[in-house]
Amino acid sequence: MIRSSLMDAVTSPSRWGYTPVDLFFGEVRERPDRVVVHKGELLRHDQTGAIVVFLGRQGANLLTTKAD
Repeated sequence: MIRSSLMDAVTSPSRWGYTPVDLFFGEVRERPDRVVVHKGELLRHDQTGAIVVFLGRQGANLLTTKAD
C-alpha cells in the first residue's frame, strides 16, 4: 500500500484538465499563465466548465470542492 501526503500546491493544473481562474465582480476570468495553484484558489474544469476550489493533491488526484 502506498500512502502519500496531501500537497497544498500543484504545478501545471492543465495536466489534470483544469484552468486557473479568478473571480472579479462576479465575472470568471481565465488565468492560463498561472503555473502554480495553491489551496483555496479557483479552477475551471475544462470538460464541464464547472468552477471548483482547489483543496490539494493526493497522489495522482486533485481534490476539489464545488465553489459557492
